[in-house]
Amino acid sequence: MSLSLLVFAVLALTTSSVVEAADCSFYRDTVASQVPSCPFVGTMYRKCADYEALEKKLTPLGQKWSASVRQCLQDTMSTWLSTNANQADCKTTTKAFFDAHLPCYLTKGPVSYCDLPAADQFKIVWNARDMLFSKKFKSVISNGAKLELECL
Repeated sequence: MSLSLLVFAVLALTTSSVVEAADCSFYRDTVASQVPSCPFVGTMYRKCADYEALEKKLTPLGQKWSASVRQCLQDTMSTWLSTNANQADCKTTTKAFFDAHLPCYLTKGPVSYCDLPAADQFKIVWNARDMLFSKKFKSVISNGAKLELECL
């Protein structure tokens, strides 16, 4: 285990019930430097910041979920970028970003989306509404339907 990961774990366990998460600048700095011609990286950053701001309006459980999802998405994208450095273009990077969401929402963190109170689920889904009117409409609808089916 790396020293920074160990420090993160200790701080997360001792400071509060809310998991401290990765900074959204990961998209602007790391992803943008590896896929410089991808305009969707700006959207990745903006949505990360939108959800970070939403956390204050979620229950403590929702805050823990949101922070862990942000960390999971960034960890998943970091691994994907290092594994696919030679193939990382805008299309494949954007697909990887959307593909990372369901596992991070449902199974890779301490809290599943399905375990959140309905009010938190509504706020989270409502926060994604602008994506419904984007070119990524199909990915958003598909992931939303899969998410709801998992929670039945």
